[in-house]
Amino acid sequence: MKSFLTPIFQPVLSSSDGHPLFYLECLARVRNDESRQKHIPIFENADAELLYLIDSVMLDYAAFSSDLMGVRIGVNVSRETLGHDFGRYLRQLSLVPHDVRRRLIVEIVEDDYTKGPGYSEMARMVGMLSQTGCTVALDDIDPENVSSCDERLAMHAAVSFIKLSMPVTRRITSGDIALLCEACRIGSWKPVVGEGVGNRDIYISAVNLFDYLQGFFLSIPVNMPEAMRNLNFRLNA
Repeated sequence: MKSFLTPIFQPVLSSSDGHPLFYLECLARVRNDESRQKHIPIFENADAELLYLIDSVMLDYAAFSSDLMGVRIGVNVSRETLGHDFGRYLRQLSLVPHDVRRRLIVEIVEDDYTKGPGYSEMARMVGMLSQTGCTVALDDIDPENVSSCDERLAMHAAVSFIKLSMPVTRRITSGDIALLCEACRIGSWKPVVGEGVGNRDIYISAVNLFDYLQGFFLSIPVNMPEAMRNLNFRLNA
């Protein structure tokens, strides 16, 4: 599986002056035989076992990268992995050295909530993940289509922040402030990451609306050597 996947890294930056690095998100891409530099998103309709293998490999990559670079690293985990293989995933996370675990951010992906556990089970899992020392976040939140499970989960004390999906970020930066207020309400006014900051116009609005920013205007995803060469990821905007 490790020969099939390659990790790339995209920074999440603070919206405060100077845009210091909050963390690097470690993203899974499939290696392309024709061009090893071309990154192809993981096929979204993978079955539960393949998703677990992907999540497991990426957790290894994230832990290794955080240990090597000494920065916070975020890594996605699917609901299907939590539903079918939580015990294996938790054991793997527990084997990561404690100082590295404290720099890991586990992002629970809002893909298809019907494939994952219900609220009570998810709340228990989030609490156990947090007890390992890592940070827990909810990814790809859409306030208008959020499940009741995720709406309650976002208020869980162990969830540190939420990330808004690209379409939501772009609607908010286009003037839909009511949507931002709803996102903040769902997250109990925890920090909010605006994803999909893809151009200067979006950036100019987003920097005043979100706590943290992520997107191609700030930095394209890069491989590990490039990430190590540019750990500051300062924006020249």
